Amino acid sequence: MKISERIIRIGLIFLIALSFYLSYMIWLSPTARSNLQTNKQAERVVSTTQNIRKATDIFLPLRLVWINGEGNIKQTSTDTIISDIQDLVNKASFGTPEKKSYDNDAAFFADVDIKNGVELSYFGPFLVKEYVEMFNLDLALDKLQDVHFTKAQIDFGSHQIRFVNMRRHQIVEVPITIDELKITQIVSQAAEKNWMQMNEENRISSMQYNTQTPVKLKRYSYIASNLSYTTFRDAFFTNPQDVKMNEETSNLVLYDGTENMSIQEDKQLIDFRGEIDLSGGEGDIYSQSFSYITRLGANLGNLRYFDRDKDEITYRIFVEGYPVFGDAYQGEVNLKVNSESKTDNGALPVQILSSMNAIQVPIPSDEVVELPPSHTIIENLAYMGVDQSLIQSLVIAYVRQDLSATSGVVDLVPMWYIRYDGNWYSYDSLIAKIQQEAGAD
Repeated sequence: MKISERIIRIGLIFLIALSFYLSYMIWLSPTARSNLQTNKQAERVVSTTQNIRKATDIFLPLRLVWINGEGNIKQTSTDTIISDIQDLVNKASFGTPEKKSYDNDAAFFADVDIKNGVELSYFGPFLVKEYVEMFNLDLALDKLQDVHFTKAQIDFGSHQIRFVNMRRHQIVEVPITIDELKITQIVSQAAEKNWMQMNEENRISSMQYNTQTPVKLKRYSYIASNLSYTTFRDAFFTNPQDVKMNEETSNLVLYDGTENMSIQEDKQLIDFRGEIDLSGGEGDIYSQSFSYITRLGANLGNLRYFDRDKDEITYRIFVEGYPVFGDAYQGEVNLKVNSESKTDNGALPVQILSSMNAIQVPIPSDEVVELPPSHTIIENLAYMGVDQSLIQSLVIAYVRQDLSATSGVVDLVPMWYIRYDGNWYSYDSLIAKIQQEAGAD
């Protein structure tokens, strides 16, 4: 490490330690709690409209694959490139959708790829209906309201947009009139550093392409600090100006009517319980959760839709196009809806979990980490006896590693994450899990 970098790091560590002390004195000390309760009536909850995030940012596709003929496949996670392509989709005109279902796996897999075009994709399933509404597409879905997809392919050969559901082996094909030349210009002119060369060898069941060569990514350092609990109060409560405080518990508890939020100070954990009003319609978990996520604004960082499993949906912060994983919901907002248990007034119970601790200030670093290509990860897992049919997705992610409990400095280290049997594991933790299970046998 250069001397200048060392001086900068030491100075930043001192500043964050000071900010921790001041944050405690302001927000968490017994005196502050008492003063907050006394002065609550004078507090004015400010609506920070400029901090409200748009659905088009939160639900922007996470990856873009460019297929330019046989064997020429590239992938990027760069937001600006993906956003430019999505803008062209927003301006396109569409024909009548047609849903194709396949009883034969071989027929589906033979039809699932395109030879020339681009592919926008998500890690978790997304409703075609929500995609159309959130991006304001001029597309009538008729009876296709409940169709999910993970890939939206723009096929230059058939001039269609194809919504692909890998789990149910369904493809919704829609004629599209879009500026294909402009798409080609955008992807062709994007800097080479934004792309990873991909191939079709040894693909998993989700049919994602594999990285062809080792991947080199920067290792980042950040100063992390605790957000004020008012950030979450104002985002989650229906009427934050009416919220009361219970000081008779070990954890800080806020409540108003059927809504309550506890703050576990030792774990920096936010646990909100409330109800989703269905008077305006049943909706779905994407629209239900969006009303909470949008009001968080950019306070946690670049929060994006990451994954969904039945009545549970996860949003994560993204750094340089890659999701961030951490302990105790750090960099994450997890929302669960109990759709099987409506309240007496017809509402749905909801729980939201997140962390007050968020990365804030980047620290300069030039360190690079090299990751093996994804096909090597798949081969290693197969060698370890992992059931290949349970590997649902592979993604490069950044994992938070706290350097110390007092400095507030965290490293973001790139590594492979695998969605295995419905859960996300780092490569190392999945290997450890498999070895432990094998040892138990």
